[in-house]
Amino acid sequence: MIERARLEKIKKLMLKEHDFFEFLARGRRGFVYKIMPDLIVKVERDDIGSQGSIENEYNMLEQLKDYDYFPKIIKYNKSLRFLVREFVKGDLIEKYLHEQSIILECLKMCRILDIKGINQGELTNPFKHIFVNNGKIMMIDFERAKPANNPKNVSQFVQYLIRNKAVKKSAELISAVKKYKNSCSDKIFNDLFLFVKLNFIH
Repeated sequence: MIERARLEKIKKLMLKEHDFFEFLARGRRGFVYKIMPDLIVKVERDDIGSQGSIENEYNMLEQLKDYDYFPKIIKYNKSLRFLVREFVKGDLIEKYLHEQSIILECLKMCRILDIKGINQGELTNPFKHIFVNNGKIMMIDFERAKPANNPKNVSQFVQYLIRNKAVKKSAELISAVKKYKNSCSDKIFNDLFLFVKLNFIH
């Protein structure tokens, strides 16, 4: 639910700059509206513990703005609790589970999150959060993301690959995942990356 008066204010603001304001989707923490073919507005809900989710997503994506794997924020309004960002198009990642180049690129994307100390929070089951469009990979939905001293993006994504039979569950791969959980150094990541490549199921 969104308070009608707040939504009307947001709609009025958007229609000053854009030709339309169309409902696109409803999520657990917000509603999404399309304002251009390549732009959306995410509006925070007023119910079910959604408070702070848009601010959190803004803060996380601001830290990732230098990387092409993540949508760019165009506008953020703290008082009205909405943001405008790039509209991410494409197919869900599950369609590409057996395309090695795509999956290895996803690992590099997850590695960036680990290096930045951000735990995305959805990568045990990321099929709705990673999109592929003409070979370009993007990750969305950072409302639940949190700063973390020991983020688990890479290890969670590898576990997702194993569970969905995209890679073989070899002893070497499991050992590499455990080592990475304890110390996500470049060397250990490179070892894990290699074992994913060697155990990939085409």
